[in-house]
Parts: sequence; C-alpha cells; structure tokens
Amino acid sequence: MDILKDLKLVYSKTVQISKDLIIKNPIVLFLPMIFTLILNYLESSSLSGLLFYNSLLGSLIYALIYSAIMSIYFSVLSDLVYFGRIKIQNIFNTRNFSNYLFNIYFVVFVYSWVSLFSSNFYLLGLILYIVFNPIAESIYIKDKQYIESFTYTLNFMKENILHWLILLIVYGILSSLILSPNAIIESISKQDYINISLGFKTYLPSLNNTDNLIRYIIFYLLTGVYIVFRASLFNILSKSTLRKRKYMGSI
Repeated sequence: MDILKDLKLVYSKTVQISKDLIIKNPIVLFLPMIFTLILNYLESSSLSGLLFYNSLLGSLIYALIYSAIMSIYFSVLSDLVYFGRIKIQNIFNTRNFSNYLFNIYFVVFVYSWVSLFSSNFYLLGLILYIVFNPIAESIYIKDKQYIESFTYTLNFMKENILHWLILLIVYGILSSLILSPNAIIESISKQDYINISLGFKTYLPSLNNTDNLIRYIIFYLLTGVYIVFRASLFNILSKSTLRKRKYMGSI
C-alpha cells in the first residue's frame, strides 16, 4: 500500500514539473527529433563511411563526433532541469561540454565491448537496457563520471526500479501503437546506453509516404514529452528515498 501511495505522490509531482517545463520551453518537444536527424545524417553520410569502415582510428574519431553531438544535447537538458529553461549561450560551456564529451565517449566505449557479448542474447541485452536505462541522467543531472556513472545508475535502479519501469512500459506501449512492436524491439536490441536519452531509435521514413511521416512526427513529439518526464522523475527520485517521502508525506 505504501508503494502505491508513493507512486501516486511521485508521478503527480513529476507530471506537474514536466508540464511547467514544457509550457515554458515548447522547443524541448522537438529536441529528440532534431538530434536524431543529426545523428542519422552522420551515420548515413560519406564521412561516416570513410571513418567507420576504414580504420580503427576512424571508428574512434566517429565515436568522438557522436559524443560531441550528444554532449550538446546533454548540456541543453541539464539547463532545462536546473534552470527551468534552455540557455543557448551555455550549450558550449567549456566545463560541462568537456565533462559530458569524455563521459559519453567512455560509456559508448564500454557499450561497444559489452555489445560484442550481449548482441546474440536478446534477454541479456534487454536486462542491461533496463538496468542502465537512466545512465544519461546520471551524467547530465548528477554529473557522475566514467565508472561511477555505471555504479550510480545501478544503485539508483535498485532503489527505484518500479518507478522507472512503469515509465518505460507506458512509453513502450504508446510507441508500439504509433510505430510497430517490431520497430521497438529492434531499437532495444541495437541502441547504445547514451542513445536511450533520445527515446527509441528510429529513422526518417520516406517523405513520399505521408502516413509514415505523420507517425514519425507524432512519435517524436511523444518522445519529447517522455524525455522531459524522465528527467523530472529522475531528479525527484535521486533527491529522496521511499522512506523519506513516507515520513515527509510530500516531495
């Protein structure tokens, strides 16, 4: 019974905070779409082919460019959480950008090695996807670095896995209704831990197919809401415990 009351308390507060952030910063709804388009272009460009397929050094450079793009995204989300608004002038804040850049690079490096062993075992990949799902928030909200970003995320999920799973399940169901269950399953099996912060990974459909394009736009508007909601939820849960919330009766 206590856990049900806590879920209601936490989710009510998260809805309130998320609504206020979106009303004040409507551009945030389009961020997942914008950054996904940028990353998709990077993956499909001739630069990607030259770097990724030709040498180990090229792969490392490609990962660095990817990390730099995601560092900008994390800087924007960090400002949204801490200041309640997006501050464009802070996007290239030297300290934040460099911290995010190398943390993201490290996480992507670790994931690339883990995926070598988990890619053929979907259940293992799914478990890792869930367990380390909020690692992006651990980086841009709690400023955890390198190995600590993994250990903090693991400890966070031990304490809050039910609260977090509900969000993932609801987003997964809604995304499946808009796109397709197969697209979501494929995304989970191929998505690195940093990319999770963009929602389920999908690609721009053919512009000749209006129905697909409309679905794509609706999906990414939903994802924009989801990204704000998970940031707000993480921020609340990381600052309190079930026992503290029960004792205080509020957040």
